[in-house]
Amino acid sequence: MSNFWQKGFGAWTIVLLLLFNVSTLSLLWYKEINKPPRPVRGPSGTNALDNRERIQRFIERELDLSREQAREFRKLHSTYLQQSKVLRNEIRDLKRNQLQVEMFASKADTLKINQVARRIADKQFEFEKQTFLHFQELKALIGEGQEESLKALLDEVFMKQGNGRSLRRGRSRPPNNGS
Repeated sequence: MSNFWQKGFGAWTIVLLLLFNVSTLSLLWYKEINKPPRPVRGPSGTNALDNRERIQRFIERELDLSREQAREFRKLHSTYLQQSKVLRNEIRDLKRNQLQVEMFASKADTLKINQVARRIADKQFEFEKQTFLHFQELKALIGEGQEESLKALLDEVFMKQGNGRSLRRGRSRPPNNGS
């Protein structure tokens, strides 16, 4: 071991390791400061409008809507978004202003929690009903040739809203043979 240090290899090894560490830290720091700013998320700002526009264009493209159908769809979708926004805000406010208060109360009022939960469930029911009626109106707007595309699109939407598991299309579970 002393031969290693006597010939200067140890000193060169330490210098090279220090240079490697400094360059790695510099690279990490450089990448961190040059990251693009994160877009603002949430209902306010242009990001929400851009997202709504992207969704509308995506649906129009997936269903291959004609110009007239696209114009009608935009009206339907705009009305749906306005109506559903009211319900989503009411649900959010109930959760924020009442459930959260009860969560941090010294003694939670279970009767009040049940009443608020029922009101939230009623609002969620209305929201789901509006969504169903919106897609029914969209179905009435499109032609028979586009219904299969709408069905595939809805399958995709409902699959994402589920528990994250993919649907087993055309496959059933293997039979349980007692093993």
